[in-house]
Amino acid sequence: MHKSFSSWLDNFNVPSDQRKHFSFPKLFTAHRFDRVYFYSAVEDMNDLPDWLEEIRSQDGFVLKLGTLTKKGKQFKQEGVDVKLAIDATRFAYTSTMRSCTLFGADGDFIPLVEAVSDAGCKVNIVSFNDPKQGRVAPLLQAEADSYIRIDGPWLYFANTFPGSVNQRMERYHDSRRCPEKTFELLHGQKIEIAKLGGEYVAQIGPNSPSSMYGASNIEQLITWAKMHYAPR
Repeated sequence: MHKSFSSWLDNFNVPSDQRKHFSFPKLFTAHRFDRVYFYSAVEDMNDLPDWLEEIRSQDGFVLKLGTLTKKGKQFKQEGVDVKLAIDATRFAYTSTMRSCTLFGADGDFIPLVEAVSDAGCKVNIVSFNDPKQGRVAPLLQAEADSYIRIDGPWLYFANTFPGSVNQRMERYHDSRRCPEKTFELLHGQKIEIAKLGGEYVAQIGPNSPSSMYGASNIEQLITWAKMHYAPR
């Protein structure tokens, strides 16, 4: 999942000067889990890449590693799926875990989701993959209790930083009367950015108060709009 994180920042139109605000571990901390088990594989257990060191340093995270072996010209993870399956099944059947969230849309998850569900555990899937496309994602959606697709807005709100965007329904009528406006064209969508006091507001989405968003920083508001209108 880490490999696809940077490419999804591209897909969601995150400007290069804003990428420092987006962190891979925040995909998991946004949910406020009691504990996060993270599974990966490395060639050398004593020489972890920086992103895995960052994962290991997070409070409430448990890092479990398999081995990364070279098969021809490619590297293959060994022991990762087995570790995950054993832990999840054991936690479910000993009632250590009542709710389980799996990140990713691996076909190997399907029998695991079935087993954990049979133990009475609620199973949620979080993935970049569209549950309406392909073969695996629709099957996972059917087996799981819920399926959350990570899109631009979800990823933005999983990360918090100064000047970030918030929903501002109460600004709906004020913005329509405001004469001071800037226009930004995003993916064929024209948005009006109004300045109200020390805040910038814009309607991003359907014409309703729930589509009003505001930020103290106009760059943040434009970043949010770009991610909202990014192709999915």
